[in-house]
Amino acid sequence: MADFGVSASGATLGDARRGSAAGLIAGLVTVCGMAGVASGQLIGQSAVIDITGMELRCPLFGGPGTCFPDQERDSFTTPFPAGPSQALVDAPGYRYELTDATISTTGFIALEVPTGSELIDVLELAQAGAGRLQSGFSRNLTGGPAPQVFTQTFEDTVFNGFLDISITLEFALLPNGAATFKIRDVDIPLGGIVGTITVDEGTVTIDTWDPSPVQETEWRFNGDLDAVEGNALLRYLDDPAFGEILGGGNNVQIGVANPDAPTGVT
Repeated sequence: MADFGVSASGATLGDARRGSAAGLIAGLVTVCGMAGVASGQLIGQSAVIDITGMELRCPLFGGPGTCFPDQERDSFTTPFPAGPSQALVDAPGYRYELTDATISTTGFIALEVPTGSELIDVLELAQAGAGRLQSGFSRNLTGGPAPQVFTQTFEDTVFNGFLDISITLEFALLPNGAATFKIRDVDIPLGGIVGTITVDEGTVTIDTWDPSPVQETEWRFNGDLDAVEGNALLRYLDDPAFGEILGGGNNVQIGVANPDAPTGVT
């Protein structure tokens, strides 16, 4: 048995799509004087994090722990726009979005993802189709503060089979209500030679989301993806309805539709 949620707009938990950071920022609600809340703090339905300056770097002669250390930003220490810290109210669900994070690159990585690209292009290098996961929705199944909103590891063999790389993104809330974004568990062999990735500009937004009631659905995987009971739908991740399959390395240009990619099999 499985529980799947659908928003009022019909967006499933797996939906991922771009949006406007300006519209999200406009949705901030200011509530002051709440118990335990610092003066001037913004408490509301949306929190925006400035991720400018996050950097993946491996010094050639660095010591233990210096190669691609975990990077973290939150809406208390680096809110966007700069000013009062931002916190989210408890909610039954949340929406996350990584918006237009432009980067500078050096070394070999710049040959595949040149300066002026977006962080999502690096993730596409690590896993084709990663761009679909830069925004989405999740229920707060645990309830209360500090829910895990979304975590995904992107990994693949790049540079024509020369390197196996792995990068994990994490969107979450802290116990104090701050939205947080992490780039962690970065594994890139020969890192000092591969080069650096620096975020020149970009934001991460986490909004509250009011999901529709949970519905129970049963599938029996003996032929197709139709439900035996309930209304929720399952679809293949590479269903053409989600868009064209994009290239992600292995001699296929990143971010460009690959007409040879099979569909309806994943």
